[in-house]
Amino acid sequence: MTGCTKAFSILAAIATCAGTAAAQPANDLCADAIVLVSNSSENGTLIDATSDGVSACDSSFMPADVWYTFTPELSGSVTFSTCNAASFDTALSLQAGCGGGEIDCNDDGPGCADFTSSLTAELVGGVQYWVRVFGYEGAVGTFTLTITGGSATGPDNDDCGSST
Repeated sequence: MTGCTKAFSILAAIATCAGTAAAQPANDLCADAIVLVSNSSENGTLIDATSDGVSACDSSFMPADVWYTFTPELSGSVTFSTCNAASFDTALSLQAGCGGGEIDCNDDGPGCADFTSSLTAELVGGVQYWVRVFGYEGAVGTFTLTITGGSATGPDNDDCGSST
């Protein structure tokens, strides 16, 4: 019976391991997108993420993705970038809504090393946009997403409390 006990123990261990779910990123689903602010950076991961989006930049796979929303204060040029700030081949998709149409996408931004991405678009102030970060052909890892533009920027002494 010793052999039966060992076989049972191994099967129990497999069943226990199979029932353990990995923790997904908080913004794994489009409905749970993290809000971005102008001129900032957000660290993220695709490790243990699932897929719930599509993009012209990767139509042959259903790659892991995470989601962000961004509402620019002002109309103008805004850049979303993982350029030189990711451990894997990234791609970016800018969308008109959660499940909405794709406005633009980028895979392998100009001047970006290691197949990282940068996407610049003209956005309308006060309109909410969704940003999808995903791995090209299923790649996963960690990244920093940087947002540049979308708000008024002025000198350090631009308000009365910090006048010089």
